[in-house]
Order: sequence, then structure tokens, then C-alpha cells
Amino acid sequence: MLSKKVAFFSLATIVLMSGTANVASAMEQSSTLDYPISSIESTKKTDTFLDKLIDFKDKEKEAKNYGKNLPNHRDKIVVTPKAKEAFNNYEQNGTRINQALREGKVDGYPKEYVKVAKEYAAEMDKVFKQNTASVPDIIMVYRYTDEQQFGIAPGTFFPKDPKNPKETIVNKESIEKFKKKFEGKTVKDKGFTSTSLAILDKYLGEKSKTIRMDIEVPKGTHAVYMGNEYAELILPRNASLKIKKVSGIVEKGKLIVKVDASVVNK
Repeated sequence: MLSKKVAFFSLATIVLMSGTANVASAMEQSSTLDYPISSIESTKKTDTFLDKLIDFKDKEKEAKNYGKNLPNHRDKIVVTPKAKEAFNNYEQNGTRINQALREGKVDGYPKEYVKVAKEYAAEMDKVFKQNTASVPDIIMVYRYTDEQQFGIAPGTFFPKDPKNPKETIVNKESIEKFKKKFEGKTVKDKGFTSTSLAILDKYLGEKSKTIRMDIEVPKGTHAVYMGNEYAELILPRNASLKIKKVSGIVEKGKLIVKVDASVVNK
């Protein structure tokens, strides 16, 4: 059995860049900083003018009340023993399962664990393919992550200030590069994508969050709501996300990069 928790994406390419600008001074200038970037494809806003986007933002209680009644709730659609085992393992070991899918290896584990992870993923795939495993509304979901998800070394956007290690600086050059590379483009992930119905960062542990992804999920998108403390909605592996906008925002007194995206269904 695999062990450990919390979801982050694999490190594809390491890109280190030098930084400028102190976070404090950046915050003084504006509570929202706009740094556009390049990307791979954009999503349709709504399938119909009658559909309304459901966005709970930081209202955790309301999000969970909505989630418990979803038709794609795990308790309603994950029914076979093998499927239950697979989703239970993903909930506890998402990092390792996703690393196996993305990189064909699991750090610190023998090759046999890659086979186990892929077997769990295959069982999860069966659930995601069910007609009942789809969202009934247009929903905004959230995901905290870091540069590693996009193949950039962690700490690139907000490195330590060499003159004052207790402070961080804003690497504007690397953020601009990120924006130009991804904004407007569509990216696909070989693993599963864990998101939340509300703006929650509980699952990050001690890992530094430098990116918040706000993802619009169209009505009918295949997904499974886990019904856990994270209000977790999992998107299937190989999900395509169109990066619509990249900007800088101040959240809880800290500057982070905000990525607006939407799921692209084919």
C-alpha cells in the first residue's frame, strides 16, 4: 500500500531566475498586481445563458452543504470494493499515485509501487467514466499549488532576499516569463487534479503555496466529489485546463500568483 498525503505536481523542467522587488513594497503599491502570461487554449464561459456560475469563494460551510447533495458524491457513485479501495488510497496517497502517473516512478519506493498506483488509477478511471460522475452546475473550484506544477523550481517566483533571509522578494522576470509561456494556452495533466469547492489551504501542510488556481468547471464535466474536510472535487487524469489569465494578488498579507483557468471538455 502507498503512504502519505497531499497533492502536488511533478517537476518537469527546472528554471531558476533572479529576482527583484520586495513583497512589502509591492503590497504598498497595490493589493492586486497584474502580471499577464502566455498559455495553451481558452474555455467557453458558459454552455447556456441560463446557467449560473456557482462560486463559494471562502465560504467553507456553504460549499460543503452544497457538496453533500451532489449526484457525483463519492458515497453515491463509488460503490464496488475495488473502486472504494482506489479512492481511499488516492485520498491518502495522492502525491505518490500522481507521481507514478506523471513520471513513471515513486520517490523512495520500488518500481512495484508504480504498478500498484496505476492499478488504482485504472479503477478510478472506471468511476469517472460513469454518466453519474458529472457536475450538475457550472462550478468554480480552487487549487493551491506551487511552481513545480508548471515545471519550474519551487521558490522561483518569491525567493529569499539574499540581503535579508527572513524576507522574500518578487521575481517579476520569472512571473512575466511564466505568464507569456502559459497564458491563453491549454495544459493537460497526466495525473488526477485535486481541487476544493472553497478557497481552502488545509491540505498544503508545511509546503509553501505560491500559486492559487481558480478553475471554472463547466456543467457536465466528469468529476468526483470526495465529501472530506477539504471539500475536495477530483478531476479525472488527462484533464485539459485553459489558462485564461495570470496575475498577482495579496492573500492573507502575502503576495501569490493567481491563475484563472477553465476545464476544456472535448
